[in-house]
Amino acid sequence: MVFAAAAALVLFHTSDAQAFRHTMTCNLEGSEHRCAEDQTPKPLRWSARCVLYHINEDALESVAGGSNDEAALAEVRRAVALSFQAWTDVECSDMTLVDGGLTTQKDSTFRAGDSRNTNLVMWRDKDWDELATAKAFALTSVTYNPRNGIIADADIQVNTELYNYSAGNIPRANHVDLRNTLTHEVGHFIGLDHSDLRNATMYSTAPVGETSKRALHPDDINGLCATYPLRAEEPPQCLRASEFPSEADLGLRRSGCNTGAGEQEPPTGAILIVLGLILLVMRNGRQVLGAAP
Repeated sequence: MVFAAAAALVLFHTSDAQAFRHTMTCNLEGSEHRCAEDQTPKPLRWSARCVLYHINEDALESVAGGSNDEAALAEVRRAVALSFQAWTDVECSDMTLVDGGLTTQKDSTFRAGDSRNTNLVMWRDKDWDELATAKAFALTSVTYNPRNGIIADADIQVNTELYNYSAGNIPRANHVDLRNTLTHEVGHFIGLDHSDLRNATMYSTAPVGETSKRALHPDDINGLCATYPLRAEEPPQCLRASEFPSEADLGLRRSGCNTGAGEQEPPTGAILIVLGLILLVMRNGRQVLGAAP
């Protein structure tokens, strides 16, 4: 059974900010994913250092201005790739995130034991209100094993129903910068939570047209390298969603049903957590959440 919780967080903190934060298997405080009495929170992480993602092709036109032009679609794919690349071009980490190609799949539901599970970047053209607040530019859903924090699947959904996106190097007027949004979401994809630092990529809000989150802040790099430090050995073969290289990591027995060669059955008690980037606008020189631009 997969449990779902929506947590598109909005954090406004003072300047005496803390460092990066991991998304945890449970929380010692608050009401969301509260730890049981015998439970210790653990940081979320992929067990592999090379993870495949796929881009849903059906709604690329939503970001490419309704165009079927190959150049416009290539620009969108390039923006997605650069967003993931920002987290792999870091010397102190060997984490690698690889474009596995376009896909027609647009079901972000994780199903235990289903080898068709895919780490998706997809576009939500309708019914965003069924997923999250209208203030959210995008949301990342991370499914993980609650016993150890090992991530089984991660999907990024972009709110193309309510916002116009720009994939070029210079964002168009009144458009949300796709790279700015996705670079933030990729941080959630690999297990990071929102940072208190306003200049960090993982800060929880962004105004329309912002591009500063494209480049990682030292705080973001510290979070990446603390989670996936550089190792001497060569990275393993890239894994897609629901592929687990280690039974010991998961504490699971191999199942002969619904698994392909070399795969491990995902945890039946996997938990889904949802995090995202929220719209921030300025009104009379003050930061205001949720006002339309």
